[in-house]
Amino acid sequence: MQRVCIVALGVLFACSASPREAGVGGGEGGGTTGAPDGATSTGSNDTDSGGATSSGAEDDSGGTSTGTNLSCDCAPGTDLVYVVSDAGELWSFDPQREAFAQVGPLNCGGFRPYSMAIDRDGRAWLLLLDDIPHALIAKGLFSVDIHDPSDCQAEPYTEGLFGVFGMSFVDNPPPSTCEQLFVHSYSGNGPFSEGEDIGMLGRLDDQDALQVVGSTDFDGAELAGTSQGRLFSLAGSDPVKLVEYDRETAEEIGRLDIVGVEKTNASAMAFYGGDFYLFTEDGAPDCDPCMQKRCGDEMAACEAEPGCDVVYDCLRAAGGDGAPGCEGDIIGAGGPLRDCMVEQCGAECSANDVVSKVTQVDHDDSDGAGQAIRTLETLAPMRIVGAASSTCVPVFVP
Repeated sequence: MQRVCIVALGVLFACSASPREAGVGGGEGGGTTGAPDGATSTGSNDTDSGGATSSGAEDDSGGTSTGTNLSCDCAPGTDLVYVVSDAGELWSFDPQREAFAQVGPLNCGGFRPYSMAIDRDGRAWLLLLDDIPHALIAKGLFSVDIHDPSDCQAEPYTEGLFGVFGMSFVDNPPPSTCEQLFVHSYSGNGPFSEGEDIGMLGRLDDQDALQVVGSTDFDGAELAGTSQGRLFSLAGSDPVKLVEYDRETAEEIGRLDIVGVEKTNASAMAFYGGDFYLFTEDGAPDCDPCMQKRCGDEMAACEAEPGCDVVYDCLRAAGGDGAPGCEGDIIGAGGPLRDCMVEQCGAECSANDVVSKVTQVDHDDSDGAGQAIRTLETLAPMRIVGAASSTCVPVFVP
């Protein structure tokens, strides 16, 4: 399935977790590229992903550059993007090959992943929730090896005022610790929203306690930090917004409305090579053809009614069963549309078949078309609920 759209734009991000001392990371500088050993890979582009990356400035040979603190090592594999599915499986994503590779299932008990971060030591940090329908109750922070996600360890921390949160590592300048975990609060009440001082930015201190940095105007946000020490969030609605924060004060440095990208029930993002990769629900691929064939009258009525297209998108993402923002009684043409979806296309529109699409934001204008976005041909073979890249990923790819 291919969709390509170009929209003028400007920045994006991911999720991550706790501080690491300088010189403690594993590996010898750069990580490996491509799929982990024994993993299966999907994707439409078989182009070689190039050599491994290493910390430091861009080299004279035109190789990739991370721009990171030279005293901080990067474990093998930390130069890729990683995603976690709603089924609790860890996958890698190689942006240069536009390919996913399955790493393996998590072994952290029967808990649901909510947000994820990758540290320089090659561990994926996960905020896990109790598996209670329609409830967001944090079980705690855990970490798994990015090569063996069955190796699950609890990460002690004091949550303070932060129960459920998005998170990301951000590099520190030397001689400080190599990186630090930043978090953004979420109340768990409905979709992400915005309003004066309704959210909080925080960070994990050297006593493993989450401390408030300052207030924000968003309830819920995804975070992404870079090896250059910058911190971004994806937050708000109608439209969603990209916000850059001063990491010391939580003051907004800049804000960009992201028009044309919808925040779905499950969404995540990651930084790589000057670009941002956004993972959002694409719905079940057989749903639309079934709806057009079996629910044509209801579809036509919905198309003629303002606002019904939003209801349809929400129902499609939820498999017709309802979801935050479209659950309960639906007035107008949306009600008959939902009934027809459940009765006539229940199997084709099942939420179990929902996958994720990948949108690339060319933040650094490396393609020469401005800060544009495009939807990749590659669909994720799963529904992605968390994504992250370490601060070892390149900040520039020629």
